[in-house]
Amino acid sequence: MNVQITVRKTVYQKSNFRAAGTGFSSEIKKEGYDSFFTGLHRNGLLTDEIDNAMKRLIGSLVGNEDTDANVTIILPEGYALTETLKQHYIDKLTVEPEINSVVFA
Repeated sequence: MNVQITVRKTVYQKSNFRAAGTGFSSEIKKEGYDSFFTGLHRNGLLTDEIDNAMKRLIGSLVGNEDTDANVTIILPEGYALTETLKQHYIDKLTVEPEINSVVFA
């Protein structure tokens, strides 16, 4: 099963009602299913959002008894992971029996 996770970054300008800041959210598209989203995480880190999206995905895979997910993670514009960090995520996430592979685009 192919899965695509698109991480989005939102920048908030300062207003009379809130401080300036950023937020991350993700859209998760599983082959054969409607897409679903993570909540917006204000002033979070990209790495926290990747972890959050994968946790949501794995919960969905387990709930639907799906296995062998080939996951592509699309990062927001302007972000790039080092090869070491990519390998860390690949090793960390493919230990789960539902995840077959992880690649970054």
